[in-house]
Amino acid sequence: MNFWLGTFERKKMAAFAAELRPEMVVYDIGANVGAYTVLAASRCRQVYAFESYTLNLIHLRRNVSLHRFKNCVIVPTAVGATDEPVAFREGKNGFVGKVAGDGLLRVPCTRLDSYLEQHSAPDINKMDIEGAAWDVLHGSRELFRSKRPIVPGDAWRASTRVVLLLPRRERLRSGLPRGR
Repeated sequence: MNFWLGTFERKKMAAFAAELRPEMVVYDIGANVGAYTVLAASRCRQVYAFESYTLNLIHLRRNVSLHRFKNCVIVPTAVGATDEPVAFREGKNGFVGKVAGDGLLRVPCTRLDSYLEQHSAPDINKMDIEGAAWDVLHGSRELFRSKRPIVPGDAWRASTRVVLLLPRRERLRSGLPRGR
């Protein structure tokens, strides 16, 4: 309900909005019903909204359509460390869920490195994926090797771990934490 009233994650959204620039490409991974997608699409050149849960996709598509955004691509897939379908567990309230080995649903999944073969790389890589950031970042090593997208919020700690997988000279060049 907070999203519809404009009070959803107010501080996080303000911090996210402060990073947005008109020339940017944004990946909204775990787009849900589109709160961050709508914000980014209103300010940036291109938005790719990744959402695998059918119930959320219905609301996400409607939300983007109501705003008449032409710069938003809805990608009906999970993002992770594989290009194969993954198990997905529905949440209790119907609007949340997550990729989980014990999930009863099967959803398509893509690695960001695979997706980048056909699409623009993000300047911002926003993730709200219920603890699966490590899998997403593991499947996006090339992205972090070739470009330094902003990773806002809680996903920053996981992105640091991915950078540590890179050879030392690339970590130094990346501008991200160097690690040990």
